[in-house]
Amino acid sequence: LEPGMYTNLNYIFGQPLNMKDSIQPYWGEWLGLGPLPKDPPCAPGAAQFIVARDRILSRPKKLYQDMYDYIIDPHNDHYAIGCFYEYIWHYIFTHKWNMCVCET
Repeated sequence: LEPGMYTNLNYIFGQPLNMKDSIQPYWGEWLGLGPLPKDPPCAPGAAQFIVARDRILSRPKKLYQDMYDYIIDPHNDHYAIGCFYEYIWHYIFTHKWNMCVCET
């Protein structure tokens, strides 16, 4: 892959999701992503993407370890957290909040 490449395969296979308040309960400073942006995020759903190595490495390994530890914690809602991760992969890899045009 070319450096910097991020392609969401769901532009081909699915419709964009307007995620409005879906991620609010799970966003936290523990992710190291900063405060939750005010605008609702928007990206094609289902978290199917191709991403170049440099984009993955643009975030610290601790982020991925913390995400893993959080989702395997038996006290957490695995389904909801899985959906939350699905909604933010585009932000983690591109640093862009809105990847499509959605109605709000």
